[in-house]
Amino acid sequence: MSDERTDAIDETGWRMIDALQRDGRMAFSELGRRLNLSPPAVADRVKKLHDMGVFRKFKAVVDPASLGAPVMAFVSMRAEAHYHPRVEAMADGRPEILECHHVAGDDSFIMKVRVRDLAHLERLLGRFNQFAQTKTSIVLSTKVEDKLVGPPPRI
Repeated sequence: MSDERTDAIDETGWRMIDALQRDGRMAFSELGRRLNLSPPAVADRVKKLHDMGVFRKFKAVVDPASLGAPVMAFVSMRAEAHYHPRVEAMADGRPEILECHHVAGDDSFIMKVRVRDLAHLERLLGRFNQFAQTKTSIVLSTKVEDKLVGPPPRI
């Protein structure tokens, strides 16, 4: 986000962003009490932040392990440029792939995946091996996740 947009967000706006990142289901009446605003004022500010692109969407955060996908891995892929659309389409069509990022550097893509077990991961990787070289890192434990976004530091 540009400095111009972040400068347009006042302290109350940042407090609203923080509160909604922590609990996106918070009622506007409760948010208003916390911010000393009326519910219509809260609704107006939320709409403005959404229109600015600050809030892309509100969603439920699901624990993949509780739904049968306890193994998380990051898969780096190196693919020739003419295969990129096929890799992207396959990634979009696979529910195991939670994120797919086109990156600069030695690799073409980095994907975050969730699977049932290592055999499931092996089958998933096999689908991509026809288009790309893969390198996989299996997550043993997560130390930092879903950090909240706050005001950018002033340098």
